[in-house]
Amino acid sequence: MKNEISVFCLLAIVSVCAALLINQVRAHPLPPIYASKSVRVEQSVARISGTRMPDHAPNNHPGIIDLGEFKEVVAGRKTVVLDARPEVFHRIGHIPGSLSLSREEFEKDYTQYKSVLEADKAQMIVVYCNGSGCEDSGLVAEALVKLDYQNIRIFKGGWEQWQEQKLPTEGNP
Repeated sequence: MKNEISVFCLLAIVSVCAALLINQVRAHPLPPIYASKSVRVEQSVARISGTRMPDHAPNNHPGIIDLGEFKEVVAGRKTVVLDARPEVFHRIGHIPGSLSLSREEFEKDYTQYKSVLEADKAQMIVVYCNGSGCEDSGLVAEALVKLDYQNIRIFKGGWEQWQEQKLPTEGNP
């Protein structure tokens, strides 16, 4: 019995060491300590901006847009519309013309659409996610505000309300 416990402990130590080593050689190592969604987005913003994020909140806050206004925005195709859901959901179906700027891959997605977003930091940008219970659109909108975008709106009804209204969609269901 004592020998079995020793073998178990040795295997556990070897396993932990192997996992730590493998994590260090990964392209994107996992952090050793859990960080909340909002902290991970803030870390992405800090890397994008090249600065440490201030402890105080910016004076500019995202506004809310209702379905009627949002339908006009989508129809006009002059406003940047961002889908904060994971990219796989965007591929399956999304609001026409929207770009995938997911909360999960904020830094990578932002880099992909940087030229579109930074063309005019005063342009209106509307962010949506699954629906009223989804916090991803708020996190992405707040991140954009911290990156000095001045005209950010959130469509709280999100994909759920858009589909309930049987409005046009794009994607590959």
